[in-house]
Amino acid sequence: MKKIIATLLIVVFGVILAGCEDRKINDDTLSVVFYTGLDNAYVKTIYNLQKGSKIPKPEDPVVTDENGNSILAFEGWFKDRALDTPWDFDVDTIEKSTTLYAKWSPVVFTITYDLRGGYFPEGVEARYPKTYTYLSEDIIFPTDRASWPVHESKGLFIGWYTQPKLTPAQLKDKSNYPKFDIIKSKSSGNIVLYAYYLGDTI
Repeated sequence: MKKIIATLLIVVFGVILAGCEDRKINDDTLSVVFYTGLDNAYVKTIYNLQKGSKIPKPEDPVVTDENGNSILAFEGWFKDRALDTPWDFDVDTIEKSTTLYAKWSPVVFTITYDLRGGYFPEGVEARYPKTYTYLSEDIIFPTDRASWPVHESKGLFIGWYTQPKLTPAQLKDKSNYPKFDIIKSKSSGNIVLYAYYLGDTI
């Protein structure tokens, strides 16, 4: 009796193995992994592709900061980690399960200076940056008087502000209307800075 049960178990196990092998041999579908290198830019893996078929192009991944500003620009999918050879979704076909790699570049934000009737002395404007990225180090604006803009009638420059029409009372309220003298690393968004002068406080 024990021999019969053992024989039956061997037969059943063999059938299961054969079935698994058949599925393994017959399942020739392929998959594509989209590697972004970023936790917050996930793109789903595509399964069940046939050899020789084109890869459906996924939506471009987007990377934003806590303010919702895009901080990295997606430049396409590449066949290699070195990002030398782009994948052409209209032409290239898949021959084996594949990983495609995302290429990124920092989004460049602009800094605009509104002198409000003033002007930069010769050579001074070049000391002020016009662009920055999320990955830039802290940008500290010049504090020496020789680097300040000049206004012929309003007198001495007192600082940069992000608001265009501050009243004298607001300019004196430093807690609610602080000067803008630094762009910290991991900041984002285009910035417009307005120059204010001593005459604006009167």
